[in-house]
Amino acid sequence: MITRLRKVEIFRNAGYDVTVVTPNYENKTIICSENLIKIPYLNNKIDLWFENFGIYEDYLDKWVRTSYRYLKDRIKKDDILFCTSGGELGMIKLGFLLKKSLGCKFVVNFHDPINYTTVNGLSRTPPVFAVKRDAFEAKYVPEADMVITSSMTLNLALKKKYPRIKIVKNCYHGYTKKIPISIEEKKNSYPLRILYGGVLAKEQSPEILAEAILKTTNVEGIFIGKYENYTPMLKYDKSDRIKLLPMMSHDQYIITMSKSADIGFLSLRGDYWGACVPSKLFEYINMGLPVLASIPLGDAFDIINENNYGRAVYYKDMNGLIEAIKYMSNPDTLDTMRRNVFEDREKWAFDVNFANVLEWIKEL
Repeated sequence: MITRLRKVEIFRNAGYDVTVVTPNYENKTIICSENLIKIPYLNNKIDLWFENFGIYEDYLDKWVRTSYRYLKDRIKKDDILFCTSGGELGMIKLGFLLKKSLGCKFVVNFHDPINYTTVNGLSRTPPVFAVKRDAFEAKYVPEADMVITSSMTLNLALKKKYPRIKIVKNCYHGYTKKIPISIEEKKNSYPLRILYGGVLAKEQSPEILAEAILKTTNVEGIFIGKYENYTPMLKYDKSDRIKLLPMMSHDQYIITMSKSADIGFLSLRGDYWGACVPSKLFEYINMGLPVLASIPLGDAFDIINENNYGRAVYYKDMNGLIEAIKYMSNPDTLDTMRRNVFEDREKWAFDVNFANVLEWIKEL
């Protein structure tokens, strides 16, 4: 199997003999043990340029060729190739080549759409001179015996785009390790604290929260991340209602979020991102936090609003964001949202969701 490490334990507990195949970024040695194969790939920026210009189908193309030559005599027909993608095509291409050569089952697991392909006619803005990659995607993805997406938006888009895909399923990733916290520990602060933790970049544009907070009363914003490298946040550095905190360890981040925040904030700019469900949504649910979101329409938008876990507004709607903050500032409203989050927390655990994948694999 070719998979990400988090899934390995569950597969093994279900009785599968799992071998993880991954690039070796450290040296030119192939490392092969019973459960792990690391095949050299010395990351080269020129490979990304070749991908952008369409010379390579994926920046991992050279690694794919090396890996195929090494694996084709070590994989058997009755093996299952479980190939994950967080935006790259390389693992999918490798799985396709091995299936074509050996006849083994080939499963594609999307964490996110392949970079610079279209989803419902939408695409990320590619780098200058970069080509869109739908033609490369079309060579490999439809040949999978099963495709597993991480959002229904992507799921339905792929079914429409490639009607000949045999099986298309959806599995939300959820959170990985349950945080030991109870609803009794959660009390509303005054002023109310809305916390954003994570990447500070244009695609998230979390500064929209700071702007909205300053147009409300009795609300503070806490931002955790490399704010010093993100110019739009620096103008809020002196505000007494906006606190900018540096990056911290994951454990410290969890403690800060769980103890200091009343609401978790989620933001994404661009309609294309409606096909993605940010892991941060499940992270907030795991912490027992109601969620305020400024995001495109899609699965995350629906999960928040339909379950009343908080309020999601369309990312271009600043007035809607301000009104959502005011609405969630009502203590009774926020308490109801928090109860909903805690009541449903178990169903968003990774293990619960991934149990479906084990059943689907058995049916291949």
